[in-house]
Amino acid sequence: GAHAKRGPVGEATKISCNDIQLVQNLIERCLQMYMSQKEVVLTLQTKAEVDPGFTMLVWQKLEEQNREFFQAYALRLQLKDQIALFNHLLEQQAQAMPKMAGAPHQWRGMSTPRMGQQMPTMAPMGFQHGGFQQGMDRAQGGMGGYYPG
Repeated sequence: GAHAKRGPVGEATKISCNDIQLVQNLIERCLQMYMSQKEVVLTLQTKAEVDPGFTMLVWQKLEEQNREFFQAYALRLQLKDQIALFNHLLEQQAQAMPKMAGAPHQWRGMSTPRMGQQMPTMAPMGFQHGGFQQGMDRAQGGMGGYYPG
């Protein structure tokens, strides 16, 4: 197993295919939550005791095998950040408007509309061995196999 008597994943001198598959699966779960690479590394280190260097190695191999996916994913992360910033600015504007308008009573207690309360709906992720799965139309499936030769 990944934690069998030899410390956290990635610290052993010999890494098994199961360790690699485990980290791939954990990375895929993090990607479904729109985490950045830095967030994925930190999450796997703190929650699953995965060595950051090992996570980075698996991430790099996945990126090599799925370039198009990771390019699209980077754009989605930018969109997520822009939506968060927009929501923050919208909140600030909503708070400032009553002050500017002499604080009429109808403004108090109104809920602020939020853009993108949830991330925009996107097709589920799916990976094929050796490349990006066209259309990302399958909810099931792993990231393909990266097994060091």
